[in-house]
Amino acid sequence: MNRFFVKHKLSIEDITHLSDSDSEFVINNLKLKPETFIEVETYESIFLGIITDISNNSVEVEIIEKIEDKKEEDVFDVTLVQ
Repeated sequence: MNRFFVKHKLSIEDITHLSDSDSEFVINNLKLKPETFIEVETYESIFLGIITDISNNSVEVEIIEKIEDKKEEDVFDVTLVQ
């Protein structure tokens, strides 16, 4: 299943659009059609979405369900001394 990243927060039943470059890739390379399921990733979670409309080089996706929350990665500080 194809996965695409969006920068804003999402929740179930939201409608979002893929970025221009992702939309172009979906239309021209993958040749996906409406009613195709894709995964949509944000900074916090991964969702299952369905393509609802493709028009004028724009892909509209409806969020169906949350697949999982992303785990926080370990954060550490690095100090460089010369």
